[in-house]
Amino acid sequence: VLCINSSGTIIQDDSPLTACSGASSRTVKHDIFTLNPIESLNLILGLRPISFVYNKGYTTDQTTHLGFVAEEVSDPLLIDKGTVPGLKYVEFIPRIVGAIQEIWYKITDIAERVSKLEKTNLELEARIERLERQCVQ
Repeated sequence: VLCINSSGTIIQDDSPLTACSGASSRTVKHDIFTLNPIESLNLILGLRPISFVYNKGYTTDQTTHLGFVAEEVSDPLLIDKGTVPGLKYVEFIPRIVGAIQEIWYKITDIAERVSKLEKTNLELEARIERLERQCVQ
């Protein structure tokens, strides 16, 4: 696997589990668009986390690993279409962040709605008490 480090140097890493890092400055990017957090959440929810052992013909490493099956991932930007399809796990991070943000938006919205409902409930309880007192008199 060839990786480009943050200095722009190409590095070779033949490990089956490679994580490359690269430059992240705005100065080296163009066509920058914000990912849709709802799409990110749906993508993350569609993943099937698995444990697995690599086939003996692929590697001698027979330890158990955690991951996903490349053919089951719906976003083509996350798939490395090499001889054996792989996943660009570092590329999952923006999707995971987007999913967390969407969950936070939903939690915040629900918390605000619950707060309003609790306030309305207290007001209605007070009205009921006043009406009940009026009926007794």
